[in-house]
Amino acid sequence: MSLKENKMYRTTTIILTVLISSCSANLSKEAGEVQLHSQISAILDDCEKLGPVRVMAKSLWSTNKARAQAKADLRQAAYDKYKADTVVLVNTDEEKIYFTHDKSYANGIAFNCFK
Repeated sequence: MSLKENKMYRTTTIILTVLISSCSANLSKEAGEVQLHSQISAILDDCEKLGPVRVMAKSLWSTNKARAQAKADLRQAAYDKYKADTVVLVNTDEEKIYFTHDKSYANGIAFNCFK
């Protein structure tokens, strides 16, 4: 590999790394501690049910990235709206819009289980 090719390879790698890392889910410290459950179960029997939460996330990369972002956003929304410490993911819906972006919707129920 020539010096010019090596330099271009390193520059491309750096740019891709920055782009990918900037698309990862961002959570506040408090929302990062919100538990995400995939179903309502007996574990939640002693928890206080707070209410519904709904979010929508977009991704230019893939439906999987949009879904992951929606889960993170659901935790953030449960904390922001109710100061919840737990959220149950009730369902998700995906919308694939070719050549523009993918969307993922997440619906959940917020709970307080540890307060």
